[in-house]
Amino acid sequence: FGFSAFEDQLISYTAYVPAGIISEEIFLFELADEADASSLIEKLEAYASYQISQYSDYAAQEVPKLEDAVIVQKGNFVIYVVCSDNSAAADVIDGAFGS
Repeated sequence: FGFSAFEDQLISYTAYVPAGIISEEIFLFELADEADASSLIEKLEAYASYQISQYSDYAAQEVPKLEDAVIVQKGNFVIYVVCSDNSAAADVIDGAFGS
């Protein structure tokens, strides 16, 4: 998905990706510069679209979670979350970043 293209801009990243047919994932990227975030967000949006197309075929019950994926930028951080309550995840992210 082109995440390796951000290697020079990434300070760190963490990913939680379960095995199996569960779409729930968390990615946290710390970038060197806020300006790099918009390109990464585009890649994450493309990734979510790809996941939707894949899950549609064999685990359609997961698609609504992916259609409402949380992709946010907070300063030089970009966060991607897919879970059973994406709205609550967005609230947690806002609280963690003080907004």
